[in-house]
Amino acid sequence: MFHANFLFLNFVKRGKKGEFGPYAYNVVVGSAGPFIQLMGANFILFGPVELAEAAFPACAMADALIAYAAKKVGTKVGTRNHPLYKIL
Repeated sequence: MFHANFLFLNFVKRGKKGEFGPYAYNVVVGSAGPFIQLMGANFILFGPVELAEAAFPACAMADALIAYAAKKVGTKVGTRNHPLYKIL
């Protein structure tokens, strides 16, 4: 995992400088968490806290999509307080 973390942090640092265009920083930060979720993780550590504004909504969308797919095959969502019911 060290290598992935190094690549992500390097990209974020370069993205803050605008090397990849005006939207790259938010896209990378916002897509890192959902990618980890879709690979099966059930716990994601965010940091620094400033990244939460981009990361949390993206992870909520991934949660909603995972729950929707599970619901289509018969799995019940355990609570109404789930991103599935707040986003979709």
